[in-house]
Amino acid sequence: MKRSIEEIIANNRLSFDKEIPGDGHPERFYLKLQSTQTARTRTLRILVRVAAVLIIGIISATLTFTLINQPFKNKSGTTLSKISPELAETELYYQTEINTRKQEIKSLAFEGSERKEKILNDMNDMDKSYVKLSKELKENPYDERVISAMIEYYQLQLDVLNQVIHNLRNAAVLSRQNTSRVSKPFGQML
Repeated sequence: MKRSIEEIIANNRLSFDKEIPGDGHPERFYLKLQSTQTARTRTLRILVRVAAVLIIGIISATLTFTLINQPFKNKSGTTLSKISPELAETELYYQTEINTRKQEIKSLAFEGSERKEKILNDMNDMDKSYVKLSKELKENPYDERVISAMIEYYQLQLDVLNQVIHNLRNAAVLSRQNTSRVSKPFGQML
């Protein structure tokens, strides 16, 4: 015969009530209850602060990413990422690589400010070509020729930037070699 828990407690009520709490028990209980509530509010405050820091971090990372890729965003055209997820991944890859190469070029030493200015102007001209292509993409978003032209643009720009970096590094090496030859006495060069 199964008996319910309420039935067992009701039949054995006296055996449960044997122990009487000591003096001051209710006061101690209320103090512990209050301390756990204040600990919970402290924990909640800490969690809110951590969440606020995380939100600020995410927002700043998003803004940084947006600002880094800003040359590729334009209001008059569209981007490959709006066409399909695969093209978005391709576009992100090329944009990241191109931005890395541009930063590397800006950090390299040049043998004259006009040379550096010419290279930076050429890079800006390439960006103007991108704007034209993005306008065409906006007008014909699923035209394979325009999509291929956009991808070829990225490939070409990356190739050009790699070639510029290669040439600048070679020029720096040659410049150092010429400087070291000039500084050595004639007898040591033989």
